[in-house]
Amino acid sequence: MGKGYHLTSFEQAPGMNGKKVKYISTSSDGMRKPQSILDRVFIETNMSGNGIRNLILKMLKAYGFKASDYKVYFRADYTELNQD
Repeated sequence: MGKGYHLTSFEQAPGMNGKKVKYISTSSDGMRKPQSILDRVFIETNMSGNGIRNLILKMLKAYGFKASDYKVYFRADYTELNQD
């Protein structure tokens, strides 16, 4: 299965983070809107749809999966807008 990446190793993997902003990190420092995963890793959630797609493609490639074998669906969440 791929190169044996562990989720925490993506922080140091080439191409997995932006030039100025980290998308995957073990610390939320410097992230705009981090979301904790497994209480060990933070994922930046303030990204465009294309940015999210590109990051998913990089992760699939790192693990040795073919992107053509997967479909990713996005949906809008309007929960906050519908509250009184």
